[in-house]
Amino acid sequence: MNLDNFRKREFIRREKRMKHICRQNLVKKGNLNDALHIVYVMTHTGICGGTKIILQHANLLIKAGHKITLISHFEKPKWFPIYNEVEYLQIPFATELATGIPPCELIIATYWREISECVARKIAPVIYFEQGDFHLLIRINYRKG
Repeated sequence: MNLDNFRKREFIRREKRMKHICRQNLVKKGNLNDALHIVYVMTHTGICGGTKIILQHANLLIKAGHKITLISHFEKPKWFPIYNEVEYLQIPFATELATGIPPCELIIATYWREISECVARKIAPVIYFEQGDFHLLIRINYRKG
């Protein structure tokens, strides 16, 4: 199967799951001063501002003492200096991306279509890393008009 066909099928599957996303049960564990293991689930790692911000976050969180894992179907970006302490897991394209999430305290979905599959894994709380996209601008303009 070629890469484009796989990605189209994967996105269609994710979109269907969004309708059935379950509410997360959040339970406080440990001390707030404890280091967290945070996993970023990345749809792509190509050169763009959003990816750069995510990689900067990873580096800064490492400096703050947290454990960071990045997972993606794509290879580790070579265009941005990622600290050696950041773990990078490349998940095969034939495998659902969220199945590569290791045990952790927090999962960060970096694209809206990943939210439901991350929540469905029931590993850790999932937050959505939203930096701004066209759907936010449409909503803002709609409210003004």
